[in-house]
Amino acid sequence: MRIAVTGGNGKLAQAVLPWLIAQKHELLVNDRSQQAQDKPFPTTTYDLSTHSGAASFLSACHKHLGPMDALINLMGFLSTQPAFSFTQTHFRKEMEINLYAPFMLMQQIEQDTLRVAAPFSLIHFTLCQANKVYRKIVFHAIAKNGLESLCLSYNKRYKATGRRCFCVRLPDMQKQALQENLTHALARILQNPAAEPAVIKTLCRAE
Repeated sequence: MRIAVTGGNGKLAQAVLPWLIAQKHELLVNDRSQQAQDKPFPTTTYDLSTHSGAASFLSACHKHLGPMDALINLMGFLSTQPAFSFTQTHFRKEMEINLYAPFMLMQQIEQDTLRVAAPFSLIHFTLCQANKVYRKIVFHAIAKNGLESLCLSYNKRYKATGRRCFCVRLPDMQKQALQENLTHALARILQNPAAEPAVIKTLCRAE
């Protein structure tokens, strides 16, 4: 499959990229940290929270991959500061990475449907926290809940086209367990996207 990946240097990417490579998927990975050099796949470094960055990334995907079968969004930012201790910078970063950047990707895909195959899966992965921690990270919760609502709206709009959006929340666990849960959920979606629910909370019982 032809798959684009964002958040190429984060914890989730480190868990899933080896599996994607082993499955021999054709990849393009966006990594703003520019630390994905000397990897067995092409990389880009676009700022996906901007209109031009999202558009340029999808153009690069089309150039390297052709029509995509899936886009896996692994971007994420989490500040554990209490809500009323947030600075404007923290708030903006939380929203830009966790909500606005995914929205920009969804909007750009909507504007140029030739860049995606049919069927097509847009898959957002995020980490969830223990209940005591989660109550403190108000803006993170707002962003992730907003993303889930966008995902449901996307699926309603494109129900007849074979395009599907998913939000998968995974518990923040040790690397091996995280990799097993992530790849299991991803394999199910890629194999039969029509059979999977739009919002998947894998072992996130505390929420």
